[in-house]
Amino acid sequence: MIQNTQHHSTFTIHQHTVQLIQTKFHARLFEHMDSFDFTLCQTGWDGERFWISERAYHDIQSRVLNPTGSIDTLTGTWTRVLKYAAREGYIPSSSLIEFCVSYAREHGIDCPTTYA
Repeated sequence: MIQNTQHHSTFTIHQHTVQLIQTKFHARLFEHMDSFDFTLCQTGWDGERFWISERAYHDIQSRVLNPTGSIDTLTGTWTRVLKYAAREGYIPSSSLIEFCVSYAREHGIDCPTTYA
């Protein structure tokens, strides 16, 4: 194990970094996958098979960040946008930027204390 926090555990398996996100529990795997903020995160393990949404597969291949509509704070979202852009080489899509601007207009800009 590389890192373990209250939000995730990170491992290296055969020279690949795998991060297990610890989120809320859902009755169905696909509900869980839909709860992520970016489409590239829409993956899951049901105990037998690994699942990935078609959109996640496409966005991972093209290195693009797209929103799912499950964004709850802009501070947290922009922190993650910067992480994926700076560390992983992903490019925010125009729809992600448009979504965040619309969200800010509708809900206001949250403060850093709203993101743990």
